[in-house]
Amino acid sequence: MIGVFLWSLYYFLTGQKPAEKEESSDGFTTVEDVAIYDLTWSKIDLFHPVGKTTSARTITGEELMKQIKAEYPLGEKNRDDYFNYQEMIPEEFKGKTLLFAGTKRQKYEKFFIPSLEYHDIRGVWSKGNFCLSDNVSLHHNCVPVFKGNISN
Repeated sequence: MIGVFLWSLYYFLTGQKPAEKEESSDGFTTVEDVAIYDLTWSKIDLFHPVGKTTSARTITGEELMKQIKAEYPLGEKNRDDYFNYQEMIPEEFKGKTLLFAGTKRQKYEKFFIPSLEYHDIRGVWSKGNFCLSDNVSLHHNCVPVFKGNISN
């Protein structure tokens, strides 16, 4: 009953329906998403997560999200641009799994971030979703970040 009242009040004050979380065709619900940057590919760099010790080989997905907060991580829309224009992906990104931490999605009560993985044998990239419940390899996983002027 109170939900109907709040919805009506919001509609009355703004003239718009409240935004609802949209579920995509693959069953994911987007929880957080960055705006797509007007990218020039030269402004993209790789953020390499670090472990708590020099001998650490992995970190948790939660730790990755803490480390990336000070950066400008790319999101799902940028991942899709990279996938559609694979020839634009810098050579140094190959051999890595790219994690697009600017978008956080949920499915089955777990959180995921979009990813791109390079397949050496076939020389192509594939899209996926990295579960933040899994450990992040410090050797293979990197986060593409925007290094340009955000006001552009």
